[in-house]
Amino acid sequence: MLVFVTAVKHPDNSKSYEEVWRLLNNTLYSVCSQTDTDFRVVVVCDKKMPLIHNAILINKYTDFIEVDFPSHSDEVVESFNRLGNLSPPIENPKWWRQWSRDRKKTIRNKGGKLFRLARKKLNLDPQNQASYTYMSNPEIKLMVNYALNRGSKQLIGFLAAKKHTPEYVLIFDADDYVGNDIAAYVNSHPGENGWIMTHGYKLSGDLVAPFYNKTSFCGTGNIVSYSLLSEDIPSCLSEKSSQDELFRYVDSKFLITLARHGKVRAYYRKKDRDFLNYPSRSAIHVVGHYESNEFLRRKLRKEADSLQFEEAQKYAVFSPITQEVIDYFNILSIPEIKTDTESQPAPLSVEKKAPIKLLLPPLLRTKKDGKKVNKLVKFSSELTYANLGYQKISSHIAKTVFYPSDTQYNLTVSEEKKFIWFRVGKVGSRTILDLFRQADIELAAEHPFDVHYPINSYQKYFKFAFVRNPWDRLVSCWRDKVIKRDKFNFSDSEQEFESFVDYIAKYVDLAYGNPHIRLQSKLIDLNHIDFLGRFEAFEEDIKEVMRILDIEASIKKKNASKRKADYRDYYTDRIKDKVAELYKQDIQIFNYKF
Repeated sequence: MLVFVTAVKHPDNSKSYEEVWRLLNNTLYSVCSQTDTDFRVVVVCDKKMPLIHNAILINKYTDFIEVDFPSHSDEVVESFNRLGNLSPPIENPKWWRQWSRDRKKTIRNKGGKLFRLARKKLNLDPQNQASYTYMSNPEIKLMVNYALNRGSKQLIGFLAAKKHTPEYVLIFDADDYVGNDIAAYVNSHPGENGWIMTHGYKLSGDLVAPFYNKTSFCGTGNIVSYSLLSEDIPSCLSEKSSQDELFRYVDSKFLITLARHGKVRAYYRKKDRDFLNYPSRSAIHVVGHYESNEFLRRKLRKEADSLQFEEAQKYAVFSPITQEVIDYFNILSIPEIKTDTESQPAPLSVEKKAPIKLLLPPLLRTKKDGKKVNKLVKFSSELTYANLGYQKISSHIAKTVFYPSDTQYNLTVSEEKKFIWFRVGKVGSRTILDLFRQADIELAAEHPFDVHYPINSYQKYFKFAFVRNPWDRLVSCWRDKVIKRDKFNFSDSEQEFESFVDYIAKYVDLAYGNPHIRLQSKLIDLNHIDFLGRFEAFEEDIKEVMRILDIEASIKKKNASKRKADYRDYYTDRIKDKVAELYKQDIQIFNYKF
């Protein structure tokens, strides 16, 4: 079983506790709309408020735990330092470096590359100018109290979850949304240490953008094995424990790590417990409302509360939310939200569908017939003036016809059939190209290498790619490029497979190097893909592509190498582990195993 756990901020620390509860209500409807009903939810709060919609559904799965914890104060911090074992003390800036905006740009970091190079040549960059300035004391005080309050409540949530005998716990923010198949996926993958939600969306009003962070996308989505959590929670504690008891008996670093979602992965990695990346984009971080800690921090810094424009440029384009996303995350529009009580029938009938099988790998699902529904919906969270201003600036740039992709790709483009194929070396490329030739499809671009393609020019085109098990793909590359074609000009002693892997580890840039060896995740625009097939199910998946594109042709495998049937036969334990490290990103994103 999976138990979702959240901590609600203290009423004294909110601008409007009613607004906090409204945001929580929307989140709980999203969480409780799981396709697999083997889950429970624990909400830890200081004061329970009435639910304004879907109370029957939410109360069916949710335990509300009320605690009597103090609000933000110096006394709370003093108690933590006195009873705990953290060194240096929690107010030390060391503990609050994870947020990028905590550091102010110094002279050394300002300007472009040429400017910095010129300063270096002229010796105008003394070392003492490269020091960083961290958060101000009031801001540190805010984040310290936030971490102690949230961490304490999450601990109570874990203790309260124990009665459900969970295998996993998912920590979520009380103002976000989650995908409806998380319980189905987690419950079908027992025995893992856990997952980190590295990919997700940011939502502002009715605009969304895909975002990524390798340590943790946002406060929602750290999924941890309950047995791992139990190792750090003493048996003398219960859901009735006071905050001081938590401070006294729980390791201080563990307590604040719970509240700092970006540190969870590193905390367990030091214990040799690596977490996987969650295989789909299944969390939405709601931005732009006045109850977020980010808004309070910006207010202390006297900064605008809008999103930074450079963030949108870096991560993706904000665009109108689609009906597909609305349905997957169960986001309610204003007309759908109606007040109900536990004694009244629920205003919305929630149809429970069969659990979604995550056959496709990461961050996407197949669009039926390649069509996309762009239905604008008014949401209960209105845009702030600051966000409107930000969007006004960014939309003019991001929506231009020739707005380029962030990364270069190898493409095949058809104007006739309106498709883009992201070509991945050693994954059936010649076979796919042969299908197009059989069907007499004119290709506007057969294989341009490393191009920044204009995203908006091809917005309505069907985009697809194929991926392959990295261990298997590397064997195929070695057989073709080393043994058959001698592309690397190796000596006889260097042509062994183990030597080839060692050569790659030492000399090849897997992000930008040879496309037959390059990371597959660097060859595919995962933010703008409609169908991702697997080499392991090639015939079935290529037939689906042919159906969508209305192509008739016979599948003839080209360039198939003569080799041992099982790629595992080429590997020693050392080389298997080395490839696992080299292609870790692909293995995690595409959910492959040796």
